[in-house]
Amino acid sequence: MAAGHNLSTGIREIDAKLDGGFEPGSLVALVTSPNTPSYAVLHELIRRRPTLYISTLRPASVVENDLPAGVDRQADLTLEEVGKASTENLMLHELTGSDIHAAKTTEPDRLFDEVFDIVKRIDERHNVIIDPTNPLERNACRADYRTLLSRVASHIHDADSIGVFHCTSLGEPPAFRETTLTVADVVWELNTVSDKNGDLKVRTQMPKNRGGDALLERMDLVVSGSSVTTDQSRTI
Repeated sequence: MAAGHNLSTGIREIDAKLDGGFEPGSLVALVTSPNTPSYAVLHELIRRRPTLYISTLRPASVVENDLPAGVDRQADLTLEEVGKASTENLMLHELTGSDIHAAKTTEPDRLFDEVFDIVKRIDERHNVIIDPTNPLERNACRADYRTLLSRVASHIHDADSIGVFHCTSLGEPPAFRETTLTVADVVWELNTVSDKNGDLKVRTQMPKNRGGDALLERMDLVVSGSSVTTDQSRTI
């Protein structure tokens, strides 16, 4: 596929290795821990094209306050909240993994319908970001969740768009995380690691990419202010 047809990841050096970016119609699982600055990567995607942002955890006001300079809230972003979850309970559940802090959400089937009803609104060549995917991955039954993934993937494919499932993990992953990674066309991993000098680095690789070559080389990202680039100072 010609590079001009692919959709940018927002990071120039990664685009160069992916023939311009993601193949339109790709479902991307961005897999990371909560202590990794993955939102900087999401913001780069928002800069590149109009984005439908579905928040399952954070209030819309918090998502808006985190947006970097240069993002036009009216022109670049459509922001939706789903699930009507207790933010405090969800946050505690994410941090502790304890069912004592289980989220109070709408019925699972209704939550899935709510997500898809929003996704159906997108126009051609948009981003769809679901942040985080975790509440969906622990709801209802696996077959219902696979149906949701299939419906979202089909619509994203028809619209030549990109779907990004922001998959966070701290400790044991949600019950259906394996299903997300199996269905996803792209698995994009971000990890915070310590180098030999004890400095923290954001390391990335893309072990799965059905639309092109996998990015098996581990690359360090530099998150500076409102931009993300790769560390060109050394070979990893």
